[in-house]
Amino acid sequence: MSKQFDPSPAADVLAARFGRRGKDAKKDVQAAVEKPATAKSSMTTRSWYISTATADELSAAAETIRHSVPAVSKHQALEALLRWAIEHKGDVAAALAADRKAQTGSSAPTS
Repeated sequence: MSKQFDPSPAADVLAARFGRRGKDAKKDVQAAVEKPATAKSSMTTRSWYISTATADELSAAAETIRHSVPAVSKHQALEALLRWAIEHKGDVAAALAADRKAQTGSSAPTS
């Protein structure tokens, strides 16, 4: 004995879509992936190659901020950390130059 279900409009849509599966696959994928032209996002995803230790420290710092400031998301905490670094890029460059000079005995860049 099997259960009988009332047909729903959603079932009709799914049946129609699966009935033509493979015929318009490219169009279906494009429709699912494309965003409307009017909805431009101010957010992006990027990927950088950094040491595991630095990535772990950055994540831990973001978590510390999240726990100390209510209602802050991880991406907001990460953005604030990166914004601070951007605002202090001169200090960062000076520290990197000093480290390089200490390691190599020279301030000249190497290729």
